[in-house]
Amino acid sequence: DIWLFGGGDLFRSLLARGTEYVILLDGQALGRGGSPLNADFNPRIVTYPALDVLSTQPGPGGVKAEYGSVDIIFSAPIRSENIENFITITPEITAGFGTWVDGQTLHINGYFQPARDYKVRISSDLSDPWGGRLGRDYTLEFSVQVAQPSLTLPHFAQRTFTVLPS
Repeated sequence: DIWLFGGGDLFRSLLARGTEYVILLDGQALGRGGSPLNADFNPRIVTYPALDVLSTQPGPGGVKAEYGSVDIIFSAPIRSENIENFITITPEITAGFGTWVDGQTLHINGYFQPARDYKVRISSDLSDPWGGRLGRDYTLEFSVQVAQPSLTLPHFAQRTFTVLPS
């Protein structure tokens, strides 16, 4: 929300999405202590566009590495409260499922079984902090790479050794 002043009235309104604004503040404006700004202040800001999916890792139809998260990047920050309620994964992840939101990126972790196809569906009800909704279900289809043989041996000196085929 932004507070707008005009004609002596104070009102609240959301700015339009995907719009550039210029804030005009005259250099003669006074701070609370009575000191002038001494220079015009005219920053440009651009509001976030409507909520949408911009990209994913892996990409649609892509191959996910055996380890690591599935990342979905949105056009605006998303609400992280109860985010799991907006995600459906088929087949279901049976171990290590977890999510976290980092600004505009949703990270999905868990044990995705190697050499399997998956669908991740994001509900149309997913929202951003300003109440904007995704508006349509988004489905990401991908497969997980075939497991690579390896042997991991613990070592008592705080190190782990991994043996990979040559």
